[in-house]
Amino acid sequence: MNGMTVKKILKMFYITALIFVLTTIFILSNQDGIKSNSITSSISGKFSSLIKQTFNSKYIKLTRKDGRITAFYSTYGLLWWKIGDSIDLNLARKIYMGLAVTSHNTEALCGAVFSDVKVTSRRNSIRFLNYESKDIGKVKLKGSTSFLQGEFIVKGSGKDIWRGEDEFQFAYIPVEDDCTITTRVVSMDNTHEWAKAGIIMRDSLQPKSSYAGVLMTPGGHTSFQWRNQNELGQKLEYSQSLLLNYLLRKILHFTEYFILTLLVYGTITIVFKNSCKKVFLTGAFCILYAVSDEIHQIFIPNRNSSVYDVLIDSLGVLIGTFMVYLYRKRKNSKFKNKKSEQDTV
Repeated sequence: MNGMTVKKILKMFYITALIFVLTTIFILSNQDGIKSNSITSSISGKFSSLIKQTFNSKYIKLTRKDGRITAFYSTYGLLWWKIGDSIDLNLARKIYMGLAVTSHNTEALCGAVFSDVKVTSRRNSIRFLNYESKDIGKVKLKGSTSFLQGEFIVKGSGKDIWRGEDEFQFAYIPVEDDCTITTRVVSMDNTHEWAKAGIIMRDSLQPKSSYAGVLMTPGGHTSFQWRNQNELGQKLEYSQSLLLNYLLRKILHFTEYFILTLLVYGTITIVFKNSCKKVFLTGAFCILYAVSDEIHQIFIPNRNSSVYDVLIDSLGVLIGTFMVYLYRKRKNSKFKNKKSEQDTV
């Protein structure tokens, strides 16, 4: 196979691949927003199920600042996601904050393991090891809290932490003013689908006390719930599959424009051999196409344009152009070295 044949094959490959990618991007952009979202939701949902089978623990956080309570959760304790919006709750200046477990089954104790418990106030960090523990409400089975090798083992029975009089085991410390508590719920027993383990801030140790808490169930569901003078409230976490769906769609944006950049550069190089400023032309074309793609989506049902998507597309283009720039620079360097060796000979 001679050099001319190889060039013809490459030329056909780049042109065909480029047309295919441009057509694919156009078709995806032309899809109804609901249909498009359902496809990626299905993929991310299956991936989310796989993750939940592998990682059962979760980090949770509860903060009070100027009377406003905010709840967060995190898979690894690095990136924190809010659960709903912050709420205004009239808790006393001095509150009781700590770990809570209820079995939602008066005939059983639910055991939960907590690690990485950290409490901070406006002024300093507080040692949670100075905790006290007791059963809140008229529990049938006595609960307990112990500390072993860096983990808190909390065992509690009780009907629930929700409406009426709460019943649960509470390991707590008193804290004043603004404060934050974070922990990792390592595991919990499945005594009932609505058994709960998590962190709570309470006005008092009375069963009907106002409170706010981030609580998990054995199935891995997490909620931000509160009670203020018999008024109940609850906000569920954003579904992990929804988060994965969002990330998947943004990764697809990045990837398709990264591949497009490589193909455009290859096509310009093969088809227009003497074209100058190949890298610049490649980047300019791909970014302009990304902009036109977002404008196109304005006219598609259930779709809208996004500046953030253009930025993500452009990031794929910039990294792609940087790679072809390095490739071109390395190729020119090899050519110069080879020519220098020939001149020397």
